[in-house]
Amino acid sequence: MSELSPRDILERTFHDWPLVALGILLGGLLGWLFSYLRPPIYEARAEIFIHVDGALWTQEKKVDIIQEIELFNSYQPISDLLSSDEVLLDLMTAAQAEGIPLDRHTFLTTFSIQRVNLVWQMTVHHADPAAAARLANLWVKSALPVYQAAHEHAIAAHSMEIGRLAIEKCFMDIDFASGNACAGISFASPADLDTFLTDLAARIANARTAARGVDAALTLEAGAPAAVPSAPVRYARTWLALAGTLIGLMIGIAAAQGLIPLQKKHGRAS
Repeated sequence: MSELSPRDILERTFHDWPLVALGILLGGLLGWLFSYLRPPIYEARAEIFIHVDGALWTQEKKVDIIQEIELFNSYQPISDLLSSDEVLLDLMTAAQAEGIPLDRHTFLTTFSIQRVNLVWQMTVHHADPAAAARLANLWVKSALPVYQAAHEHAIAAHSMEIGRLAIEKCFMDIDFASGNACAGISFASPADLDTFLTDLAARIANARTAARGVDAALTLEAGAPAAVPSAPVRYARTWLALAGTLIGLMIGIAAAQGLIPLQKKHGRAS
């Protein structure tokens, strides 16, 4: 049996182009029809606003806020917290209390979060439009307290760090007695000062750990709640029609090469 060359494949494909076109048409049509057989999926989205304390931000970062505000590493801890296990457990409890089944797999596959400028969008896909909206709003309700608790630790760490720097500055260039007056704290000796600063550094480290990477300059507030969607999402229909079209194209090309005996070939040299 002789091997087909790329030229042979192209010639046969162009020769039987009606067959290829029919495959494309039928494949796209079947994909489009199949999308109607799938249960409708509704999308609901709730929002959380991000507020930036400009003075606190520049005080911590020592750079221009416009340059820093878009850095991913300042927002990733927020995303992690809003989707954390702690939030999920509270959300599942709240959803089940309202008769809406929810488990980890459903959360991972039908819930999504993304940031658009200074807004976190909490999106839920569900077969029930009312459930989609309710779950999105419950997600915000479960997530905000978790973030706020971490943010309080971030504020505490920031305040202690500012105090540590001020005390160190007081004792940097002046005598010990004057340093005590500057710091507003009476240390009996330099060793006493060192012990205090070591303890303070440990408390700062613990507060930062409890803050879970949250930046003290970023606070969150519930934004627009999710409304009950009136129509299912349509993007799946487009992808299914495209997939059907591509499958139909491949079947049409295979049929044109004689790999699928859809019709008997005449007048073609073997």
